[in-house]
Amino acid sequence: MSRLHRLLLRLYPREFRERLGSAMVETLDEEQAAARRRGTGAALVLLLRTLVRTPFLALGEHLRSRTGGSGRGAWATDFRHALRGLARAPGFAMVTALTVGLGVGATVALYSVVDAMLLRPLPVLQPDRLYRVQEDRNRHLSVGMEGPRVQLERYEGLRDALTGPVFSGLAGQNNRTLPMRGEGPAFPATAILSTGNYFQVLGLRPAAGRFFTTDDEPAVVLGFRLWQSRFGGSTDAIGRTVHLGGQPFTVVGVAPREFSSTIGFLYADLWVPIGAHEGAAWAGARVSMFGRLAEGIEASVAAERMGAVARGLPDDDDPQAEILGARLDPLTPAPPSIAGPLSAFLAMLFATAVLVLMIAGANVAGMLVARATRRSREFAVRLALGIGRARLIRQSLIETVGLFALGGVTGIGIAFVATGALARLRLPTAEPLAIEATPGPGALALGLGVAVLAGLLFGWMPALHVSRSELDLALREGGRGSSRGGSRARNVFVTVQLALSAVLLVAATLFVRTAHRGMTADPGFTADGVIVAKTDLSPHGYGEEEGRIFYDRLLDRVRAHPGVESAALAELALLTGESSAFGGWRLQPDDPALQAGQNVVDGRYFETLRIEPLAGRAIGEGDVEGAPPVVVVNESFARRVWPNDNALGKTVLRGEVEHEVVGIVADGHYVEFGRETAPFTFLSAAQRYSSRRTLHLRYRPGADPAEVIASVRREVQTLDPDVAVEQAIPLTDAIGSLLFPQRFAATLIGVFGLLGLFLAATGIYGLLANHVVQRTREFGIRIALGAEATGLLGMVLRRGAFLTLIGTAIGLGIAAALTRLLGGLLHGISPFDAVAFLGVPVLLSLVALLASTLPARRVLRLDPVDAIRRE
Repeated sequence: MSRLHRLLLRLYPREFRERLGSAMVETLDEEQAAARRRGTGAALVLLLRTLVRTPFLALGEHLRSRTGGSGRGAWATDFRHALRGLARAPGFAMVTALTVGLGVGATVALYSVVDAMLLRPLPVLQPDRLYRVQEDRNRHLSVGMEGPRVQLERYEGLRDALTGPVFSGLAGQNNRTLPMRGEGPAFPATAILSTGNYFQVLGLRPAAGRFFTTDDEPAVVLGFRLWQSRFGGSTDAIGRTVHLGGQPFTVVGVAPREFSSTIGFLYADLWVPIGAHEGAAWAGARVSMFGRLAEGIEASVAAERMGAVARGLPDDDDPQAEILGARLDPLTPAPPSIAGPLSAFLAMLFATAVLVLMIAGANVAGMLVARATRRSREFAVRLALGIGRARLIRQSLIETVGLFALGGVTGIGIAFVATGALARLRLPTAEPLAIEATPGPGALALGLGVAVLAGLLFGWMPALHVSRSELDLALREGGRGSSRGGSRARNVFVTVQLALSAVLLVAATLFVRTAHRGMTADPGFTADGVIVAKTDLSPHGYGEEEGRIFYDRLLDRVRAHPGVESAALAELALLTGESSAFGGWRLQPDDPALQAGQNVVDGRYFETLRIEPLAGRAIGEGDVEGAPPVVVVNESFARRVWPNDNALGKTVLRGEVEHEVVGIVADGHYVEFGRETAPFTFLSAAQRYSSRRTLHLRYRPGADPAEVIASVRREVQTLDPDVAVEQAIPLTDAIGSLLFPQRFAATLIGVFGLLGLFLAATGIYGLLANHVVQRTREFGIRIALGAEATGLLGMVLRRGAFLTLIGTAIGLGIAAALTRLLGGLLHGISPFDAVAFLGVPVLLSLVALLASTLPARRVLRLDPVDAIRRE
């Protein structure tokens, strides 16, 4: 006890106590004496209160000392009074700061994500002079994440013609996954095949070593993160030999820490010259272009000159392509192809965070109105002593803004925690994503600015309520104050909270329903118990015969594993976001082509995924090279091509090759969720070789999936130590990644909605509890005159029900207007889904009823004699 008491006394040093004034010192001494009498628990509570109050008191005394206690510092005096008022209610200050902090923290965290992924310039030299460059043509043969690609030879022609007069440098790149082997087994690395001037055009300096400068140097530049994780961040890595696709490359340098790639949120593991591979694996590689404008050249002029050059270059790769001009887009972290959808998604999440802040502000404003009502006698005394109403409003606003500013500081701390957790989040994508969204100076300024603006926005009504204190009435009522004006104000704030909570809950319900519908819908195959593992032999120089032998041996080895029930090969895994080239099918050579999705599968594929043909048979092991080409189609394909006839046994052309329809399968979700089922076909892998295959393994019940995945990696390494399994995961997890945006939005908006619901419930509870306290004497008189307590209970409950009805109706109206904007993210669910628009009002009503019942029950326990005696 003695140590705790000494700690309490140290919190108020002698000099500070002398400047507090006798009244405050007596109050502190009384609190410490009471804490000593009550024991350790009370002393700990006092310690917490003291820790909260001391900053307010210290700042207030600092302001008083700077102004000398005179009237020349009226604003400083008002600040001091506001701080001392908060010091008298540390619990209220803590609750308010936390409430506002949650809203500000959500806003700052999501703004930081938007800034990192869309707004923040790339960490390169003069990023405003860098542009993504592409030809404006009627069709593109290849499009990557970074944009449309052209042949390397065409890029070189454009580079030679435009470097100098238009661009100071024009570079090219191609993102892909390459197997990399150092001292251990091969692993898949996110690589950028780049031209030799890549780093020069960006204006970067290496973190260690140097950059390559030619297109064909057998050199590798490591990404900073890979350098740290695989090479321990040691400079000894410079000069080491690593193998890419079986060919040796020398590590010559390390990229800067802050640079991940030209796509700001994609981590590149390494960069390698695009022409460095000696085999045919990278032959014909295409590149997306970006350039740095020459001095004095504007983007519009550069686009015009590049278009003229592009139209003059022959295109042997696509002679029928029409060159319309050129297009330049700023080299921002998000490429134009994904900037639009990503912006819309992040804007939606940011809007929900702002709604949370508004709910929190309305909740705090309601508490301030209630606090002002309880302090009406204090304000009346101030008015009686000659303080003007304008200054009383100013003091109230200063106190409110101070509370919100404290909440802003708390929110910034919450934002740092939230963005740190987001950086550690493992996103379900094949490429490593870099979401370094630590709040920067702009986000910190936004947090404090939003907090102050919210304080002004939600503080004006409590301030007006303070200024309208009726002097005679407040003094007569002994501090209870008139509740009529305060109740009206709190009614407004509670209604706002309920309305905004309804909007958030409707949006969250829609996303939850979308994710659930996607995960429970019948895709047309059985994904449970299946593992998919991707491999690619193209970087290793395998020909068709060698590639077939490799995959045949791999199948034999994995099928021999005791935990594997069946195994098959396919070009891609269904419903995972992958897409194969859509084939054009015709009945006659001159007919319009029907574009249909396709997968190339082997003879055990249908068995492994448990797809049962509705008619005919599946692709079989007899459908080999040299046998008549066959195809299995889905119902949509059959209806489109033969609407009034049986498709089985018919022939259809793909290009000039005639295929026989040997089977028909049910429509399924093969490419994406929630869209109208499209025509889809299955072709024989034995008749269409590809170096890239996805192994499908159905493991036996009771087998360990992790051990099966490990065995697949071992078998691949045994066959060729330079080949890496790019991705090996359960098929259900791969499918789930397709719904990651909806699941993430459902989780985040759901948390926001429940937080808003909790704040709205506390608002209703506080409003009705204050209402019961204010009318306790009235209720006592009514009971004494013969009124039933249950009737009075109904009066209180009806008030809560009325507010809930109004708030919910307004919220549903706003939600109906806004949810139509979410149509692109909702799969198989209407933006006006009945479950959301009927279930949310029921939930709000139940929560509001519970929040209303707790204070209303006090009426049932009311003693009329005690109630009448109260003043």
